[in-house]
Amino acid sequence: RSVREKGQAEVKALRSKLDVMYNVRSTLEGELQSARDELEGLKREHKRKEESWDSLKASTKTLTQALVRLEDDNQARSLAQASEQGELLRLKVLLEKSGGEVHRLRGLLGDMEKQASEMVAPQVLQEAENGIAVLRREMGQMRGER
Repeated sequence: RSVREKGQAEVKALRSKLDVMYNVRSTLEGELQSARDELEGLKREHKRKEESWDSLKASTKTLTQALVRLEDDNQARSLAQASEQGELLRLKVLLEKSGGEVHRLRGLLGDMEKQASEMVAPQVLQEAENGIAVLRREMGQMRGER
């Protein structure tokens, strides 16, 4: 064979290899572009998830603060109710004590008025009236305590 034929055969073989290399390059460039597109999509998705996470953290913080305020309000209400109940109980006990004392004083007043009406002596009558006045003052003071 001649040198020319050998050269043409080598050129043909090299062109064939070059075509294969162009095909491989084209395939690799397509795969590289697909990888870049996928990377961009992943970056966008990551950014969206970060924004969603930040929004979720802000919402959680707001909810936590609201929960703390509610717990504080509930504690304050509970303390106020307990205080009111304690005061009501104290007043009820005082009223019950006062009621018994008023009943006792009314009985004494009635007895003294009866004794005063039965007595004839002016001095005894005066003492009874003084006792009645004292009892009335005590009753008035007790009514004022309620």
